[in-house]
Amino acid sequence: MINVTIYNLTTGEITGIMSKGENQVIDLRNNEGYINDHYDRKKYYIDITTSPIAKLKTDFQISINKLSITADNTDTIIISNVPNGTKCVIKSNNYYINKIVDDGEIIFTTNDINIYEIKLSHPQYKDLINIIQAV
Repeated sequence: MINVTIYNLTTGEITGIMSKGENQVIDLRNNEGYINDHYDRKKYYIDITTSPIAKLKTDFQISINKLSITADNTDTIIISNVPNGTKCVIKSNNYYINKIVDDGEIIFTTNDINIYEIKLSHPQYKDLINIIQAV
């Protein structure tokens, strides 16, 4: 048996791992490719800029102006240097938003006193979670 890693041909995001027989054909979906070997999606992505090769994910190099705001719909948290294509999920016990960053920053304000989790995910970076407090 041979281990293979399945990935998205556009983003390099690892979408699955499987084992196959030496002569077995892999049934891939549209926009999927594979490389031999087993790569953990939490640690690796597939660099598709030249020939597909597994690379270790790195840390986000973002800037965040603060981790606590006044819940007045005016005080604002700004997260900048966010790579385009990053998935951002902001949630609390009564709030949820999911968006793809396309302009390099995330701006957040609220009038609800609560604790918020902001999770950033991108195929080339380790997931990042920031806990924000609105008081």
